[in-house]
Amino acid sequence: MNGLNRIVIRPSSLPKNLMQLRPTSNVKPNDANALNERNERSSMFSKRVIYFCVCMTLAGYVCADPPSNDDGQASITVEAEPESIKLRSTEQRTLVLPFNVRRLYFGDSQLMKVEPLSPTKIRLSALKPGKTEMRLFSAQGHVQQYDIVIHASLVELKSVLAREFPNEQLALSELNGDLLMSGSVSSQTMIDRIDQVAAEFYPQVVNHLEVVPSVVEPQIQLKVRIMEVSHLQLEKHNIQWPLSATKIGKMEHEVVGQSDKLRTFFKAAADNKVLRLIAAPEMLTINGRAAEFEIGGKLPRVTPNDNGKIDVEYEPWGLKMAVLPERLANGEIRLSIKPRVTQVDASQRTKALHRGLPQVRYHQRDILANLGVDEQLLIYGMPLVRVRETKEKIPLLSDLPLIGESIYNSRKVQEKIDLLILVEAIELKTGRIALAP
Repeated sequence: MNGLNRIVIRPSSLPKNLMQLRPTSNVKPNDANALNERNERSSMFSKRVIYFCVCMTLAGYVCADPPSNDDGQASITVEAEPESIKLRSTEQRTLVLPFNVRRLYFGDSQLMKVEPLSPTKIRLSALKPGKTEMRLFSAQGHVQQYDIVIHASLVELKSVLAREFPNEQLALSELNGDLLMSGSVSSQTMIDRIDQVAAEFYPQVVNHLEVVPSVVEPQIQLKVRIMEVSHLQLEKHNIQWPLSATKIGKMEHEVVGQSDKLRTFFKAAADNKVLRLIAAPEMLTINGRAAEFEIGGKLPRVTPNDNGKIDVEYEPWGLKMAVLPERLANGEIRLSIKPRVTQVDASQRTKALHRGLPQVRYHQRDILANLGVDEQLLIYGMPLVRVRETKEKIPLLSDLPLIGESIYNSRKVQEKIDLLILVEAIELKTGRIALAP
């Protein structure tokens, strides 16, 4: 009978006048006053006897054993310590209990759905992030409590924060089902906004974000034009090559100013449609951050192996370039460029499986140049020789009607092709990005 206070009533605790009551027999029957007094004493004696019986009945009830269940055990309510359950959104989990559940209670039906599967099994279905609680009651009076925390997917939260706060340096991870945020942001207001978004995905958020003063950097637009020019076409249009004679395998560079011979050459070549544009990539970056691009393809290489079979390997060709812009104090932009040019030279072939395959040439160099206003950087010095077949008319015969067009002399001509890469850096005055140092 733990938890109950036993109350015992003894005869010594009853009123003394109740113990001293005795019936009197020395009253004369003929005396009316004596008879009345006798009746009053008898009535009082009866009342006190009834009072004594009631007290004894109550004492017996209090001292009795507490109510028991069907097994003969005491029906005592046991309050257990709450257990913690952490679920992801849309996750389902089945609880297997050591007792039969008679009834249950849970807090918020919008956060979680509870389905009884059997007297000892309950399925929990998480609906959306939040916190709630659940209590299970057994027929024996046992109460089991659960604190339930529902959180969303970490991948989904990272995607949302990257889209909404692209300039903040955030690192997210899970710690025992809770969200741990660390990194640096630009202001306390930004911390509050990020914490508010994270709370929609995780009920428990450990926020270790720090405010770091930001550095405002200008945006720099990089324009690259990749062209090739034929020296045969330059001679045809009487356009003079403005640079020194290029040599195979040697990469050179020049700064194109506002009014010099290079700018005049490009204008004349563009007017006569001598320049052939291969690609014109554009990149947007900030001061001190490199930008990179790659154009081209892959050339198959077929070689026999020791087993008599054929191995096919693919070798990349084209242009790969990394550009790092730095704004100087005098307003100029310093470009640190690492171009890597891979050319396919069809005039030079290698023998593989009795088939001639074109050779591949590599050109690579580190270039450092300062560009002022309206200045551009020209990279050149990677000539190729191509063989072209030209058609020459035969006097009189080529002028015959109907068949004259099919009568001509063919002649193969070697054509020197130069690759030109023109790089321009423009500082955007209106676009600035704040970054943590």
